[in-house]
Amino acid sequence: MHKTISALQRDAGLHDPVTLRNQSALENIHQNAEMTRQGMVDDLVNNRGWERGNAEDFANRKVAELQTEAEEFALKNGLCN
Repeated sequence: MHKTISALQRDAGLHDPVTLRNQSALENIHQNAEMTRQGMVDDLVNNRGWERGNAEDFANRKVAELQTEAEEFALKNGLCN
């Protein structure tokens, strides 16, 4: 799953230092959340045999949790304007 998500991040420019410098913490969190959601669904369906609807439900729930944690961390640590 990590390889799938990493490839999506790379394709979206999220491994590019220039891209990272030019986006806010929240923009980065939101982009990463979308790549993680897509990567989880792709991996669960293509590599683990999940039904797409179940994979989407699981990924949506898990990514929502992770995104909330990341946003709270960014806010708590002054990483957001």
